[in-house]
Amino acid sequence: MSQNGKLMPNLDQHSTKLLNLTVLQRIHTFVEEILITAAYVSFYEFNIDLSQWSRKAVEGCKIQATVRKTMIYKFKQLLSEGRVYVMKLFSVVPNQGSYRATRHQFKLIFQFRTTVRDAICDFIPKSALTISPFIELLETKEDSDFLVDVVGLLVSVSEEKEYDKDGKKMKMAVMELAENDHRIRCALFGEHVDELNRFLSSGYAEQPIVVLHLAKVKFFRGRVGLQNVMFGSKLGFNLDIPEVAAFRKSSIPHGVSASQPIGIVGSGKNIGIEEDFMKLTPRCTVKSLDDNNRAGTFVVLAKIAEIVEDGPWWYSACVCGRGVQAEFGIYFCQFCNIHVTNVTPRFRVKVLVEDSTGVSIFVLFDREASYLLNKTCAQLFE
Repeated sequence: MSQNGKLMPNLDQHSTKLLNLTVLQRIHTFVEEILITAAYVSFYEFNIDLSQWSRKAVEGCKIQATVRKTMIYKFKQLLSEGRVYVMKLFSVVPNQGSYRATRHQFKLIFQFRTTVRDAICDFIPKSALTISPFIELLETKEDSDFLVDVVGLLVSVSEEKEYDKDGKKMKMAVMELAENDHRIRCALFGEHVDELNRFLSSGYAEQPIVVLHLAKVKFFRGRVGLQNVMFGSKLGFNLDIPEVAAFRKSSIPHGVSASQPIGIVGSGKNIGIEEDFMKLTPRCTVKSLDDNNRAGTFVVLAKIAEIVEDGPWWYSACVCGRGVQAEFGIYFCQFCNIHVTNVTPRFRVKVLVEDSTGVSIFVLFDREASYLLNKTCAQLFE
């Protein structure tokens, strides 16, 4: 058959579908089946107030997918964050409840017969963040059912406390984040407090940029705050992602220097570094510290006798604050699991200290050495 002088294949509906599927699979290997075909597709929504239909813009979006507790064993080894999968045979239900991870009107529920298969798809973004500006969050007048993502400069941290919920005690700490001229408090519980403490004890001296993913918006006593959701929220410090890079360029608060040390906030007052160490931390001698096999933080009242010239007094660190290893002319961060080019020198100074009970070697990392020298390691290289 010919049309306008061109040869046209004589294909039935089934053959046409198979041919179209073959073409689509060449473009995107994850396509498995054509369910319906259309020459033109548009979405419309009905406005009740105006009693009329209007065309709705089609754009990429996120949808929540839930694996019930009884199904975790079946899918735990099949799913990995950051990968793309083809999913089949799942349920679609209205998105309801007080902890909604997306604003999509529906959510997906994994069933026993649900299948997942690895796929490759370059146009799906790697980052799943949808950053909420502080100015919008601070206008909230009630608890929100939708979880949010925020990026902010960590300016202060409260003392760690014990929180009693339903007879079960857990750790609690409050961090204050800043974005431009706005500040918001974030309550952390359980393992997220441990993550915060691990970062603060890593030797990072400057105020870090914090990413809090899937946080609950709470309105309490006339004030808006955030808190982590157990098993749902994620906490990150100085992540090498576009959202953090954009924050560094445009959202560092006015009058706040990112090189200032992190403040420690107590019961209604600011606690300096000296007061934090001298009053809030248990004391011990050099000998009792050497004899102690318990992990923890202690204050040792001792004199720095000399600097130990054994190995380098600085190291190269990733933006996350962890040390990096050189590989073939570039650096690899094991914590971020990526190769990085933006590294910063940080202090690692060994000192010999002594008191009336004995002598020992301590290591001063970036936060402590910068405080004593009143200079960052990078400034000494300038």
